[in-house]
Amino acid sequence: MEIEWYNADMLHHNGQFLNLQQFQQKLGIQYNNFTEFYGVLAAIPKHWKDLLKEKKPGMHIVEATDDVTILLGNIKLNLETANNKQLYTHFLKKFKETPTAVAKWSELYNIEEGDWVEIFRNAFKVCRETKLQSLQYKILHRIFPCNVYVSRWNSTVSEHCPHCQMADTLEHYFYHCESIRFFWSAFTRWWCCITGINLTLSEVDIIFGGANENNDELCNALNFCILFGKSYIVRCRYRDHKCSLIEFLRLLKDRLEIEAYICKINNQQALFENRFGIIVENS
Repeated sequence: MEIEWYNADMLHHNGQFLNLQQFQQKLGIQYNNFTEFYGVLAAIPKHWKDLLKEKKPGMHIVEATDDVTILLGNIKLNLETANNKQLYTHFLKKFKETPTAVAKWSELYNIEEGDWVEIFRNAFKVCRETKLQSLQYKILHRIFPCNVYVSRWNSTVSEHCPHCQMADTLEHYFYHCESIRFFWSAFTRWWCCITGINLTLSEVDIIFGGANENNDELCNALNFCILFGKSYIVRCRYRDHKCSLIEFLRLLKDRLEIEAYICKINNQQALFENRFGIIVENS
């Protein structure tokens, strides 16, 4: 039931709002939604209530019209047709702040603001495994537990890499360490061997994944392998042994067999073949 609140004097002479029973009697209606009635009263801003209570002789309260609009930025919306999503999106943009990790990465690598949406989507686009997605999330937000990060709150942990004694930053952990550079060098030779594409992986490619504006499936496969490679690097660090391309390819083959089965039961064999076919054929 719709009620035209503005046509009724909702206040006693003492400045208090009518209760539900008094409201029914005054308007001569049967309206028994107790929670809605008092919910509407509770939603009235306090300064509005104060103005109503302080109403003086001659004060004119403008009645509502059929066309009530609100201004969101430069966009005028009809209040009756505006939805929660439009309001939420507006206020989200209004209070948007650049994450500190994004600001740091942009400072280090001069990444354009418009590239970040694709960077954050990359892991979810190329794989379904939450463990890999979580790993990339930690890297992007600079909360991955490399030694430099952990040593900030745990004084018993050295900030140095256990293999080369350099500062174990995120960039060092996944790219600059000498043993890791050997692994990525072997990886690029393997990729060239199976695809015929000479590949040079930069620090940015390893950390964020390669750019793929055209959603090329071979590029998606490469980004999956890079992400799986970072997961393999973490595995080797925990087990305290050097990365080996042979072991990596064995683990990759096992993982793709699982992916092939998942795609089969979901009728996505064509997607799997387009993305990973060349890897499976040469594994």
